[in-house]
Amino acid sequence: MVKNEKEWQEEISFNDFCNVGSSKRIYYKEYVDSGIPFYRSKEIIMKSQGKEISECLYISKEKFEEIKSKYGIPQKGDILLTAVGTCGIPYLVNEKDYFYFKDGNLIWLKDIKKDVANNEFILYWLKSSIAKNKIENITIGSVQKALTIDAIKKIKIKLPPLEEQKKIASVLSSLDDKIELNNRMNKILEEMAQTIFKEWFVNFNFPSEDGKPYKDSGGKMIESELGAIPEGWKVYKFENFLTHSTERILNIDAPIYSATNNGICLRDDKFNKNLSKDNSKNKKVLKDYLLFGLSREILNFGLMTDEIGSVSPVYEIFKINKNICIPYIIEKEIRINMRRYMNILKPASREGQSISRDLLLRKSIALPDIKIQNKLMKTINSIETYIKFNQIENQKLDSIRDTLLPKLMSGEIKIK
Repeated sequence: MVKNEKEWQEEISFNDFCNVGSSKRIYYKEYVDSGIPFYRSKEIIMKSQGKEISECLYISKEKFEEIKSKYGIPQKGDILLTAVGTCGIPYLVNEKDYFYFKDGNLIWLKDIKKDVANNEFILYWLKSSIAKNKIENITIGSVQKALTIDAIKKIKIKLPPLEEQKKIASVLSSLDDKIELNNRMNKILEEMAQTIFKEWFVNFNFPSEDGKPYKDSGGKMIESELGAIPEGWKVYKFENFLTHSTERILNIDAPIYSATNNGICLRDDKFNKNLSKDNSKNKKVLKDYLLFGLSREILNFGLMTDEIGSVSPVYEIFKINKNICIPYIIEKEIRINMRRYMNILKPASREGQSISRDLLLRKSIALPDIKIQNKLMKTINSIETYIKFNQIENQKLDSIRDTLLPKLMSGEIKIK
């Protein structure tokens, strides 16, 4: 890459190379239970982050086809820009997309002139600090931030020659493609780990001594209070391998964690106050400790994976006896059977009471010999090593892209 000193044209307005507008209004009474996805800002932000959308609004196929024939729908290469709340997040529509969107929530950049601007280049420009600064200067509203169509039309951008736009977009998209590939690979690896766990500990098809799946190859099953389990397995109550911990976090500044649907997570900065002083009531939680929220407001659990942290006093903390159960295995077993374990606890929470710790400790689980658990963990650890490698590579690729982006978009550097 070399210095770019010429060839960048004077600034032009968005209105000069694309049609800036929005959608036709859809009214509340036109929403249906299922049909064509109808996106708002939050769904487009999720799509821009590569996340799957599990819940959204819908409009009927008939309404969608009517709009499509009269006014058009988002097409491949169009760009949607969030215009309410978190403003200025762009999403490039692809050929698989099939949706409509809420007016006022999103601004629609379409009919981009192919002889003037490259769609992907415009997308990356909108992600750059240059664009973010311009957009911040034109947002309105103090409580609820908003962008207007007229303001976006007037935003000015410097465009290099079209071929250079394509080269810049190609460099940046290649980095994003590799990040996306790593994310897809990690998702497959995570699914593999879960499948292996279920086969071993739910379907009881762990490898027998001759390497065959235990239950499917006729391995002996015995009756227990939990039903049929493999011979050699034992039924334990939680109290047999969980030791309750009430240790407070004193004289240490430790990050604050909480239990979520995704496990143990650091709390948001706005909640992460310095509470780990002499008078703190916060509890200490260490790596591989099991954390349960058993109040009506916090009915969840997770396994601590970081070295040390602190949690609110409402949480119950347990140390796991590793001679009986490997922490990963108990965490996965509970997560797979979340409903089975938690449903028995919910009635008490509906009464507005904290759930009895004794009730939790009386729950039962079937476990094999620790040698079988270790054999599983050897396989799982090899999978997690690949996942970690991809995560580290993505962090590096993120850094490279974020460093290049403003320099390429300003013309500071040029691709040979």
